[in-house]
Amino acid sequence: MAIQRSGFAVAIVLAAPLAAQNQTTFFQAYEEGQVAQRRGDHAAAVLAFRRALELRPQSSARVLTYGTNFTSYYPQVYLAESLLALGKLDEATRAADASARTKVEPLYLREKVELRLKEARSVKKPEPAQTPTQVPPVTAPPTAEDPVKKPTEKTAERLPVEKVPQPGQAVSPVREKPQAPPTKPPIPATALPLGASVPASVPSQKTPASETPAPGPARDPMVEASRQLSRLTFVLGLVTFAAALGGLGYGIFRWRQSRRRKRGHRNQRTVAMSQPISAELIARLQELPVDLGPYTLDRILGRGSFAVTYAGIRRSDGFPIAVKVPHPHMIQDADAMTRFRQETQLGALLDHPSIVCLVDPTPESGLPWMAMELVEGETLQEYLVQKRKLEIPEVLQLATEITQALAHAHGKGVVHRDLKPANVMVSQGHAKVMDFGIARVLDSVGLTATAFFLGTPAYAAPESLKGSRVGPPADRYALGIMIFEMLVGHAPFQAEHPLAVMDMHRSTELPDLGALRPDAPRRLVRLVERLTTKNPEERPEDPEVLTILDEILKQIER
Repeated sequence: MAIQRSGFAVAIVLAAPLAAQNQTTFFQAYEEGQVAQRRGDHAAAVLAFRRALELRPQSSARVLTYGTNFTSYYPQVYLAESLLALGKLDEATRAADASARTKVEPLYLREKVELRLKEARSVKKPEPAQTPTQVPPVTAPPTAEDPVKKPTEKTAERLPVEKVPQPGQAVSPVREKPQAPPTKPPIPATALPLGASVPASVPSQKTPASETPAPGPARDPMVEASRQLSRLTFVLGLVTFAAALGGLGYGIFRWRQSRRRKRGHRNQRTVAMSQPISAELIARLQELPVDLGPYTLDRILGRGSFAVTYAGIRRSDGFPIAVKVPHPHMIQDADAMTRFRQETQLGALLDHPSIVCLVDPTPESGLPWMAMELVEGETLQEYLVQKRKLEIPEVLQLATEITQALAHAHGKGVVHRDLKPANVMVSQGHAKVMDFGIARVLDSVGLTATAFFLGTPAYAAPESLKGSRVGPPADRYALGIMIFEMLVGHAPFQAEHPLAVMDMHRSTELPDLGALRPDAPRRLVRLVERLTTKNPEERPEDPEVLTILDEILKQIER
């Protein structure tokens, strides 16, 4: 029996993580509701927000979503907005009241819903009042004990009271009272035949309380306590086994890390450099066209500090493709290549219309490479060189699509860390963000902060320059700098030396955007100021940024 219980516990511990992966989390439902709300499908949005509330009823301005990423969670006010759009005013009012009781959800969102509720109720016509119908009084049916009396003069007369004669008085004849007919004794129900009904004149006999059926036999308290103790013992044993299994896994992980450190970084480089297939393929890549895996590369799209990007096709169906291959000096670093493979596999999780799709991650052995969809167009950096300043609607459109890409990646636990115009493709007026996770690879190979930000110091968040942990707020800081550049035509901080630009990010306030672009809406100027604040905790979350951009765009289109 003990062996069977141990096997059952092992099965539960191993199956629990797999089951948890298939369950919908509250933030996934919350994110689906926001997407459905933005596309106008309010019925689907209501279902998604209610499912999120079932999984997590408490609203929060800072809630853990994936990994170590935090975001806001305001389901009640968004539920009220979708219910209002569907015309369910009472339910929308209850959701708005629930939002107010949380004392967390933003006041400006709730005030907008309450104003629309007030307008909708004022437009709604009052229903005509129904006149109450006269209900005739209900008279009880006559019984045998209370016969119906007809309103005649005979019944109205009172009978004389019989007096006792006194001594010496004459006795006067007195009329006798009419005696009531003798009543029959009630027939007991036990005397009736089976299936016969009791006559109306026979009063029903109720069963006394003492004759109610007795309850069944009570459970033995000792047996019940023994069952509870058995369940508690089983749960404690399961928890102990899971803790022991987790401790064993953590010990193995630490032991492998210590052995890897003892081996040394030099030995890893030697192993990486001893791969003849990598050197052969690198030599072949100098002469195009060349076959790499299932693809044929025919031209070079661009060169960066980390890799070279080639354009080609997939031989099986002719699908256009872009393949990124690291430089030889990066391939010789085994630690960098291990992280490169991890990051490309993580990038395969991102699937969004505003993100350059990763078609094929790097192979497990040989020359590492990453295949992406080929986007016809130009980078936002090249686009700004041609146009300088952009029109307000175009700025709002591009900023909205970039924010949607960031929100999707942050929800999956992925931080870009190197968001800049050169990493955004513009194709037919739409933006697509690329190179998610590559900045994380560069940061993990041991380069200094100065070397990492030499190429793009104009978009670096202050916390990344101080050596602090970089999270989603750093991406939103870079977004604010890019919106400033699209409006003005140049970055806000400029200097001859990159170190001076980095110092300006830490200590210098943003130039007055309203004075540099007078036609920019005041709410857009205020949003850029909030995105580029020095304190990362004061920057707005992704859903709030999308809401503000959408409202400004609708206001301009009117």
